[in-house]
Amino acid sequence: MATMSPRQADTYSNHPQVNLPAAWMGPARYTSFEELGTDLATLPGKAMQDPLTTIADKKAKAAETAKLHRLSSVIVRAKEDLAARLGVATNAIEITIRG
Repeated sequence: MATMSPRQADTYSNHPQVNLPAAWMGPARYTSFEELGTDLATLPGKAMQDPLTTIADKKAKAAETAKLHRLSSVIVRAKEDLAARLGVATNAIEITIRG
């Protein structure tokens, strides 16, 4: 993977909320805020998430969810097996984890 020089990589921490219907007159339009009758400094900013962090967070959360699901399945299976061996209802089995 090629590395990018600082001149090639643009990063933004926030972006303006813009609702100017007249500005969107086709697939692309080059104009100025002055021509649109607005001032960039007066537009409210909205924080942006780092897309790489967002993807990493989603993957980490999915992995943690999968891990908890596997653990939950093991506990349910253990309760069912114990209940069957002891001849009691599954809801009579309680498993406590201390730590």
